[in-house]
Amino acid sequence: MLNLGRCVVLGVASAAACLSQAVVLIDDFSTGAYSLEVSPSSTVAEAVRAGSMLGGERDALLRHISGPVGISSVVLPGGLVVFYSSGSQTAGVLSLQYDGQDGESESDGVFTNGTGLNLDLSPLSHFQLQFAFLDTGISPTLSVQVHVVSASGTLSGGFFVPEGAPTALLPFASLTGSGTLTGVQRIQFDFAASAAADFTLSSISAVPVPPLLVPFGLATLALMARGRRSRRQAE
Repeated sequence: MLNLGRCVVLGVASAAACLSQAVVLIDDFSTGAYSLEVSPSSTVAEAVRAGSMLGGERDALLRHISGPVGISSVVLPGGLVVFYSSGSQTAGVLSLQYDGQDGESESDGVFTNGTGLNLDLSPLSHFQLQFAFLDTGISPTLSVQVHVVSASGTLSGGFFVPEGAPTALLPFASLTGSGTLTGVQRIQFDFAASAAADFTLSSISAVPVPPLLVPFGLATLALMARGRRSRRQAE
């Protein structure tokens, strides 16, 4: 948990930096371009790409779940991952996994464990997904499953992002299971899109304080600082 008292000691002028410290950028899709397509006759496609993402490698798996036509997913130059369903009755799942280098073959259609991240997420509180575009199709929401794997087990959680939302905040407190947020070896995001859904994702991060709460945090810090000054003057 963030120490607000420490932020006050640093000064309100430094509060914004204090509140936003230690953000972990998982992927901004600026590297590791790929293009995947699946269909009713070829239901799984995989891409393993090295780059500047967390752990130095992204494993992407696209699955056709139902429907008569195909689904595609690409990472475009400039940093965007696009999921596109080409039919109003077609649904699919895009899984993105980060667990370090694994030397995996792209042709097997199954994730292989990598060398691990050895990441400490305990100072942080949320995963943040930035969407450039989100059309949830016939469903009012996009379903996102998150899995955080450590040596002690797995924490998992399901979240629902409403159509058009530019930012989705997924709280760690909603994750359940036997794992921990220390010694994290693998993080996986499963985007289960309903029929006719399309979305464009620009970044995934882990953040200590949701940006929407920063103004509240700054106001709290200002009140705490004012209270300290009042007490000093009274003395």
